[in-house]
Amino acid sequence: LAQTLRRPERERDWTTFTQALARLRKSDPTNREVPLLEAEQLAAKKQYAEAETLLSKARIEHPKVLAYWTLAADLAARQN
Repeated sequence: LAQTLRRPERERDWTTFTQALARLRKSDPTNREVPLLEAEQLAAKKQYAEAETLLSKARIEHPKVLAYWTLAADLAARQN
């Protein structure tokens, strides 16, 4: 993720990141980092509504995972 974000926005290629995320999701379907990484990717693409929807579902499923709440607040702040 960080490597892709270091590139200028118009030069970002998400293929490698997306493939790695798919492998992670397949190897560990309950990994709680996956929604965070997906939300960060969506936010980097300026798809804030989709990122919030994803995090909202994650918070409903795992309300005690503070990182879901923190990232949602961070994404809201990035939009303002």
